[in-house]
This record gives sequence, C-alpha cells and structure tokens, in this order.
Amino acid sequence: MPPPSPPHRITISLIFASDTRNLAAAQASGLEELGVEAGDVVDAHVQVDDAHGLVAALLARARGAASA
Repeated sequence: MPPPSPPHRITISLIFASDTRNLAAAQASGLEELGVEAGDVVDAHVQVDDAHGLVAALLARARGAASA
C-alpha cells in the first residue's frame, strides 16, 4: 500500500440567499495545489441548489487527486 499523502487544507465557502435560503454562490480554495479545477463543479451544483452534493463532489475530487 502506498504511503498516505500529506494533508492539504481546502476551504469551501457556501453563500446562501437570505430571502430564499437557496445556494447563491460557492467558492473553493486549496484545490489548485492538487491540480483540481473546481469551477464547472461549483457552477453546476449552485445552479441546482445542491450544497450537499457540491461538498461531496469537491471532496471526492480532492481525495482522488491527492491519492493519484
């Protein structure tokens, strides 16, 4: 089994519209170091108001990149 990769700090900021409580925007930082482009993933999940799916997708991509 390969040795574990060093930890990476990832920050995910979710911005919700106060009047509707829908996901209005999101930002992710720290993924660039892993070579992960988050723009399309963020846009797709914000468009369908899926905060849970966004976080899961970003973490899955980060884990995949870190283990590669």
